[in-house]
Amino acid sequence: KTASEGNEIMRQLKGIAASLNVPVIVLSSIRRADRGRKNHRPMLGDFGNPAIAQHADIVAFIFRKDYRARAASGSTEKADLIVAKNPRGRAGSVALRFAKDLASFST
Repeated sequence: KTASEGNEIMRQLKGIAASLNVPVIVLSSIRRADRGRKNHRPMLGDFGNPAIAQHADIVAFIFRKDYRARAASGSTEKADLIVAKNPRGRAGSVALRFAKDLASFST
């Protein structure tokens, strides 16, 4: 989508959320800009369309360091829930465990 299309879609989604008084969760892939960084943790600037980060009230990423290495043994891996944008609260990370066999996260 172009930047203007992305802006319009995000504005419409925010309008729906406000009119229905419900949260709307938007899922998006991110660009592979992290390949040039030593630390591959996702950042707000990694969205292909900047309208997502600009219009979102909260932005969170799930990051599994071992996902790239594919070397993790066992059925549980470490993961981080990264809250990258939260104007009404704190931003930061929470360590999680990912159970591959159940496709679930826990603290």
